[in-house]
Amino acid sequence: MIKIKKPLFCYNCKNLSLMIFNFGIKKIKNSLKKIFPGISLFFLLSLKKTKEKKVKIKFYNFPISKSCIIITTEKIVQNYYFPYVRFIALVNVDHYFLSFNFFSIEYFLQFYFNLINLIGKNTKLLTILIQTSFPNNKYLLELCSTDYFLFSRKILSLRKRYFLPPWSFQATFYSQSKLFEKSFIFLRLIRTILKKKSEKDNISLWFVGPHPVFSLKNRKKYFYQLLIQCPSRIYLKNLLKESINVIQYFSISQNIQWFLDIDSN
Repeated sequence: MIKIKKPLFCYNCKNLSLMIFNFGIKKIKNSLKKIFPGISLFFLLSLKKTKEKKVKIKFYNFPISKSCIIITTEKIVQNYYFPYVRFIALVNVDHYFLSFNFFSIEYFLQFYFNLINLIGKNTKLLTILIQTSFPNNKYLLELCSTDYFLFSRKILSLRKRYFLPPWSFQATFYSQSKLFEKSFIFLRLIRTILKKKSEKDNISLWFVGPHPVFSLKNRKKYFYQLLIQCPSRIYLKNLLKESINVIQYFSISQNIQWFLDIDSN
């Protein structure tokens, strides 16, 4: 988790009078009612879980004879079909551009075009407003002026140039602990084991990290990640298996929570 201190001044206007605002549901609802009086508001913010831990989706019948405003999340919106929507506002999409996961741009790409498909065939009548602090981001500009397949081909071409998946194979270790030193030391140990083994086998590995991971769900724990890239899927799989067997002998592996995410490409 990365903590960022409150800025001393505004970087745009240089004003020193800064205030922190928390935008809860009530504030959003009251603000929208002032801007759009008389228009119905619908909040789709959570999916209910049954006792069997299965997601229970509640479907709404939205009025089509009069205007309404629907406020929802990225996860939930993909469970609905909106043939009569004419305006969409995507709020706070910058986390895609600040993510340590290089897949994040593609996730936004897929979400963006899936959202358009939920509107139906009348996409010419649709207006999409994107809130961002990076209006000149080349990926975002291309996204707004091209189609899915053309954009995806450009990304694949870029990946091929830098030998990224699917032309190579990756795995990521994640660790979390109440003490950031433990999470960091555990991943540094994993990296040392992997590096020595790969050098012995004369196989080139590429490492990124360990570095902190953004997390807002649990601020009492520190999250770190270590990315490993290898030209061989089979070798990477065997190397990870051997390294995990070795790390079990170190007491630090018992004092933190960790898991391994292997790229399926």
